[in-house]
Amino acid sequence: MKKIIIERSKWFVGDPYSSCLLGSESATGRDDSKMCCLGFLGEACGISKDSMYKRSLPKHTLSWELTIWPEELFTPCNDAYADITAIGKYYYNSWQEVLAAINDADISDNDIRESWIKEGFKILLGYEVEFVGDYIC
Repeated sequence: MKKIIIERSKWFVGDPYSSCLLGSESATGRDDSKMCCLGFLGEACGISKDSMYKRSLPKHTLSWELTIWPEELFTPCNDAYADITAIGKYYYNSWQEVLAAINDADISDNDIRESWIKEGFKILLGYEVEFVGDYIC
């Protein structure tokens, strides 16, 4: 099984309005210090930082890099999974949107979020996820 490591101090989590695969703009310019769970996956797959910067989902990266992402991310999903994860009753077109919604969900318990992400990456993509380090506020 393939493995990715998510560094909690670099994980951009719990903000449904501004999460990106990688980075954000700040008063000092480009900030590549944080990424969502799919950004860590992209990094492990060899997706360029420029391609991921300020992109909300893998489907928005450079067209020639779309084939580098696990193809399962682009697979249409059924709506039942959204109810199982308790992240809201939304209609998702693909599994990348479900994983992004889990990453960005407004929940206070990151242990629950981590377990959902571990389960989703394992079942959907065949990846083991390990979380390391501490959160930095």
